Amino acid sequence: MNTIEFSLREGGGGLRGMEIFLGALAQWNYDQNPREAIIYEDALKMLKEEIERTGSNLFQQMIRDTLISNHHRVALELYPSANLEEEQLQDQKIQIATAQSRMSDEEYQNVIDEGVK
Repeated sequence: MNTIEFSLREGGGGLRGMEIFLGALAQWNYDQNPREAIIYEDALKMLKEEIERTGSNLFQQMIRDTLISNHHRVALELYPSANLEEEQLQDQKIQIATAQSRMSDEEYQNVIDEGVK
């Protein structure tokens, strides 16, 4: 609990303003009040009261409910590509050829001139 409270009050280091913004944005993104990410004193107070009332097993129960008893699983296997770079270069060539085919000779020359600068 102390770690969570300290993290909320002091931030994780780095850019504090950006942390606050991203926290508010995460709330807003899910149609929740973005102020809830900034004003957390009431939530901390309720959490502390809940821990005092039920004992210190609140976090253990959260771990049990969200991780251990959760039956949703994903099996993910990643395989390296032996020719990823060649595939990316080929895709890039196709994109360049497509863009070039849509340009007039003058537009194409402007692009070349801008790239030389």
